[in-house]
Amino acid sequence: MKKRIPEIEKLVAEEAAKHSKILYIHDVNARNLGGYYVVETTVHLAPSLTLKEAHKIAHELEEAVRKRNSKIIKLIIHIEPEGED
Repeated sequence: MKKRIPEIEKLVAEEAAKHSKILYIHDVNARNLGGYYVVETTVHLAPSLTLKEAHKIAHELEEAVRKRNSKIIKLIIHIEPEGED
């Protein structure tokens, strides 16, 4: 099992908290990949959003995270409608 990277996980959670349309974030897992980072997380969005809107939000989160740390080479974002698991 690879060691988690709490400071990278915290960065992702902080950026998600800044986005007005991200209602909840959980299961943030960052892994070191030869000095770079791959992060996977789940975000909850309003179920009324279109797929296009949800994709835009995920892209905005990825951009914000990578601006803060360019060593994050991949951010995998699972999108869930709020109120459903």
